[in-house]
Amino acid sequence: MKNLAFIMTLLLVSGCGPSNEEKLQIATIACNIIGSTRMMDASERIREVNSVREEIGESPFLEDDILIQKAIRYDMCKDLVVNANEFIERIELNVQEEIGSIQKLNMIEYRDVLDEIPDWLQATPEITRKNSAYQILINGGAFEIIDDGGLFGEAYTNAIESCEQVKSLVDLLEELGECPR
Repeated sequence: MKNLAFIMTLLLVSGCGPSNEEKLQIATIACNIIGSTRMMDASERIREVNSVREEIGESPFLEDDILIQKAIRYDMCKDLVVNANEFIERIELNVQEEIGSIQKLNMIEYRDVLDEIPDWLQATPEITRKNSAYQILINGGAFEIIDDGGLFGEAYTNAIESCEQVKSLVDLLEELGECPR
């Protein structure tokens, strides 16, 4: 009889939590709130994720807001909220794929998408290096980016103080794969 009572109690307790479908519905609502509220700051996003995780019986979210931003960018917010297996590994794979795509852009294409690249992605070493080359071209006066027929740029020798500057700039641009062929 004690065993039967124990089994019944165990069934009642385990049946009290939300089903997987209910967890996904709750996560969808939270992600809609997080994703559509532009003025929501980091602490509010973390609080929302933790509130929902508590509601669905998941462990607290102990990472930073950048992971939430990545999840939103790569349409993986529900995975983050329900604490899906291998979520972080899949997010990082998406980050590396996007970095690879950005690295393949020429400077004109890079300029066109620069405003769409979030700060956390611009802070990666690969994108920081690409951005440095872009800033040299724009602010350094060595090249003027022009949009006619996909030309990369045109040198202004009067803006260059020495041949060494030109050589180091060209070396950097070649290393980044940004020199026209």
